[in-house]
Amino acid sequence: MNIGITGVSGLIGRRLADLALRRGHEVIAFSRTPERGLPGCTMRKFSVEAPPDLEGCDAVVHLAGESVLGVWTDAKKQRIVQSRVQGTRRIAEAIAGMRHPPEVLVSGSAIGFYGDAGERQVLEDAPQGSGFLPETTEAWEAEARKVTRSRVVLLRTGLVLAANGGALPLMARVFRLGLGGCLGSGEQWVAWIHVEDLARLILFCIENQEVAGPVNGTAPWPVRNSELTRMLGARLKRPTRVELVTDSVYVGTGISDWLPKWKQQGWKRKEKGRLVPVKNEDVWRDLDRLASAHTIRFTYVAGHSGHAENEECDRLAVEAYKELQRNSM
Repeated sequence: MNIGITGVSGLIGRRLADLALRRGHEVIAFSRTPERGLPGCTMRKFSVEAPPDLEGCDAVVHLAGESVLGVWTDAKKQRIVQSRVQGTRRIAEAIAGMRHPPEVLVSGSAIGFYGDAGERQVLEDAPQGSGFLPETTEAWEAEARKVTRSRVVLLRTGLVLAANGGALPLMARVFRLGLGGCLGSGEQWVAWIHVEDLARLILFCIENQEVAGPVNGTAPWPVRNSELTRMLGARLKRPTRVELVTDSVYVGTGISDWLPKWKQQGWKRKEKGRLVPVKNEDVWRDLDRLASAHTIRFTYVAGHSGHAENEECDRLAVEAYKELQRNSM
């Protein structure tokens, strides 16, 4: 089977392409930079500006879109929405104009569709939640539903875990500093899935004609945030005394990106009315000392640093460091 994959350079796309090739499928990889190539794949251009060339694809897996991880500035939110809605619209337009459309479209979505469900079990027929992510995923899925000439699967993924990408390595970097901890009460449910299982689920959706509509791409056993924190801390043999407070429904892995920036770049603090350099090793030593000796509580914006938001993350990092110092007194 010829399987077209957008977002092939991402964590899920790479694993899916590799699995599909190992199972004997042909992979047509769609990328904004097809000239970079991908071993074993036929490369084609993908852009939100024009419908892609899907000719010859028996199945299409649409995974492209701006990452939801990041500081949610207005500009970031706009990129999240536009990349998903416009990208999926281009896929639908391409299929509508094909003489021989693909048998199936697996369109990426997210469990963010349901919003904050609290203690309620969420199945695929659960109603849409309220807020930015539910509204975004609904608009995203609405474009995929416009496809009428192919079977459509709406793959609502949870937290994707992998050793070599996604949220887990970012979380591990924070935990290794001794700054790991629960988010708020720690009672929140975390719906997760390993990237290998997700790749297999996508192929299952492609290969089984009875699968259509929403599919929750998560493991059947969600865990509490406190349990995930405990397991990761135990695995890395690091304390988990930090309590992160956020009023955001969606909580990303925020501190994982800006903490390592201190080690790479250093930063300055104000002393007697003037800015003086802070040695990286001093910051690192103080953070390790404070995290090991205290239960630390500070507020942080959900998400981790993107690209344009680096200055904002630097500001938050400085504020968090000052809060660490205050808690040590």
